[in-house]
Amino acid sequence: MAYEVRVKRSAEKEFKNLPEQMKRRIGEALTALGDNPFPNNVKKLQNRDDYRIRVGDYRVLYSVNESEKKINVSAIGHRKDVYR
Repeated sequence: MAYEVRVKRSAEKEFKNLPEQMKRRIGEALTALGDNPFPNNVKKLQNRDDYRIRVGDYRVLYSVNESEKKINVSAIGHRKDVYR
């Protein structure tokens, strides 16, 4: 069963400021997350309940609610800034 992907308002703002090519790649990655929230390149973050996927030099941080079948994207940003 597919998951519903929800993006926080702050992550949406970060997404809008990205270059067009990166928006397209991250959009494809978010669509793929809806089908499989734990792809091969996913990593669980230490000391947090979040996961991250890499898209080039950018990172997408998200959490998964298994019972409600929802993915909550908390941050999208460049690798040097996104973990702060």
